[in-house]
This record gives sequence, structure tokens and C-alpha cells, in this order.
Amino acid sequence: MSAHRQGVTDEDLELVDAVARFAASTLAPRAAALDESEASCLEHVPALGAMGLMGLNLPVELGGPGATPAGTLLALAEISKHCAATSSMIGAHYLGTDAVYLGGDEAQQRRYLPRLLSGEDFWCQLFSEPGAGSDLANLGTRAVRDGDEFVVNGQKIWTSGAQYAKYGILIARTDADAPKHKGISYFICPMDLPGIEIRPIVEMTGGTTFNEVFFTDVRLPAENLVGDLHDGWRLEIGRAHV
Repeated sequence: MSAHRQGVTDEDLELVDAVARFAASTLAPRAAALDESEASCLEHVPALGAMGLMGLNLPVELGGPGATPAGTLLALAEISKHCAATSSMIGAHYLGTDAVYLGGDEAQQRRYLPRLLSGEDFWCQLFSEPGAGSDLANLGTRAVRDGDEFVVNGQKIWTSGAQYAKYGILIARTDADAPKHKGISYFICPMDLPGIEIRPIVEMTGGTTFNEVFFTDVRLPAENLVGDLHDGWRLEIGRAHV
């Protein structure tokens, strides 16, 4: 890529060229076989992590390559040319990275971001619900404080990669009496906690990219709250505009 685009730095261009070469040599030869077998593209994660591509959206001070938003999008476009499923998977993973990067405290960033960046831990987003879609103001999943824990009950749907994720970024209602766009909070949710049930949704192709996720009296440590209590709407608006 030789021509400059608005907002793209020389460093971005070097990164995008490297990603293009990697995608052509490593991702493209396996893309068709993965599609035909409905296999997971997570087999690419170790190589992606080694190149820093699982954390393209992180700044240098947090271990990322420092790509601009435009550079990140161009790099993902190069990956999409050769394996769209891999690009989609990375995008879903970034949703977890963004939440911890933008809203997490220093301890959470130290604990979670290195393994996010390396790809050792894959993340999913627990937002959409059967009765609300992606309208977060109408979400019904509840998280009720009980001492040093929050007890979570509810259901999420269309969660990409939940069956493979180590953690999910969960948004839940923490104040049922507050206006709809208030009283919701972000949480880091280990996906192996008791009370979590993941049901893959079988697509017309036979694939299972999406999942239903059910929460029944799931106990989340209070330290897994991201940002301030009841401040999830503001965090989501900020994250969506990154």
C-alpha cells in the first residue's frame, strides 16, 4: 500500500503491508477448508497474537502496536480479503479489549490485557437479548449486589464465539428503578462460572457461530465491575465512538 489516506500514518502503512503479507501466506491457504468444514478460525489465534493483531486497538503503553483507528480498519480489511471469518472473530474479541482498555482500572488492565493481546484468552460480548436486541436501554438481564458479589440472572443471544471464550464483557441492569438508559453496568464475566449455560444456534449452513447464553444465579465477584456502578451506558457510548 503506497498511497497515503487521511488519518493514516507511515507506521500504519508499514503495519498494513505486513498484515497483507501475513494474511496471504497464512490465512488464505486455510480459509476455504475452514468454511467447508465449519471449523473454528481460532486455530489462527496463536499466529495472530504473535503479530500483535489480537490487540491492534491497544495503544503502545498498554502493549499494542499503536495503530490509529484508520490503520486498524485497513489492517482488518486486509485480513477480510483472505479470511472474512478471521476478521469477524478478531472484531468480536476487540469488543472485550475496548471495554477493559477504556473502562477498566489499572489492576484489571494489568491482569487481562496482556492475555487479550497475545490471544491466550479469547473474549466475547454479552449484550443482545431476545426481548431487546441490541437496544441496551431495554435490556432485562439483572445483576443484584449481594455482599462482595453480584448475582446475575437473564439471557443473552447472538453471542459470537461464546462457546470458545474464556471471558465475556457483560452488560446488565444494576438498578431496576433508574431510567432505562441509566442503572446498567459493565462486568468482566468468566464464561465457566456455575450457572452459565451456552447453547449454540445452528445456522442454515450447519455452522454455530452464534449462541444463546443463559445466566441462572451466576455469582460475579464485585471486583469484576468495569468502571463505576450504574455507569455502563456512558461507557458504551464512549466505546462505540472509538
